[in-house]
Amino acid sequence: LSLDAMRGAASAFIGMKDFRTFTDDEPEEKSTRVLVESIEIAENGALILIRVQGSHFLWKMVRRMVGVLGAVGRNELDPSDAARLLSDEHRGSKPAALAAPAAGLFLEAVLYKGDSEPGPIRPVITIGADYSIRKPEASRGSLPAASFWRDPSGGTTCPAFRSTRQRSGSDLEAA
Repeated sequence: LSLDAMRGAASAFIGMKDFRTFTDDEPEEKSTRVLVESIEIAENGALILIRVQGSHFLWKMVRRMVGVLGAVGRNELDPSDAARLLSDEHRGSKPAALAAPAAGLFLEAVLYKGDSEPGPIRPVITIGADYSIRKPEASRGSLPAASFWRDPSGGTTCPAFRSTRQRSGSDLEAA
């Protein structure tokens, strides 16, 4: 994955933008304009960490943003495509097809005016060299971020956990 390409693409999402192509919300029912204040992308061992800070988020917006950034990092999209995908002609098509799975994405914090920044970006889990998964030691002043791991073959980016369905039911297993 190219984190530099992902960071370049992320810059297209910064600022007050219309994210109607990144949501299933109806723009006639509520505003699809969102102020994205920052997007951090970091690497922590085998993990790729992404933190998005904004005024609010629309339904499926962040999943689709992360999916587009992952496609850019895998060289499936050009970094300039992120800005192009914000246009109305792509409503619900390409961004929806690229949506990252919900596993590994979560609301890190809700900050109000006067609250301190969330601190350095860090993973909520640790993946060892053998790809075993453990919770990291808690550290003060630092909140976790969405975590993805880099496929050891150098291929696609995967969520930290994957859901496996079998005839007997479903469970979570380490990816």
